[in-house]
Amino acid sequence: MDWTLCAAVDRTPGKLGGTWCFRGTRLPVAALFEHLDQGSTVDEFLEWFPSVSREQMHDVLAFAKNSLEPPAAAARRSCSTPTLRPRRRISCEDMRWCGRTN
Repeated sequence: MDWTLCAAVDRTPGKLGGTWCFRGTRLPVAALFEHLDQGSTVDEFLEWFPSVSREQMHDVLAFAKNSLEPPAAAARRSCSTPTLRPRRRISCEDMRWCGRTN
């Protein structure tokens, strides 16, 4: 997975050893997946880590989902573009499973 294509994350060699973090934070992206794997909800994660926005979390989950598609399809998208309509922000309707509500 090429996280350089996801605008919601960044990494700096001197920050946490170059670990991918949510942009503007020191929170590793891996923390989201670890918490979800342990049974935490999206809302709990956002409550525990207020420096991460719902949009950042949503973009990271969308990017990870898109990375599971065949390489040709995934290469045409970044973390903030939806499956069917490139250049449009992902909406709640596109990602109902992530717990985002209107």
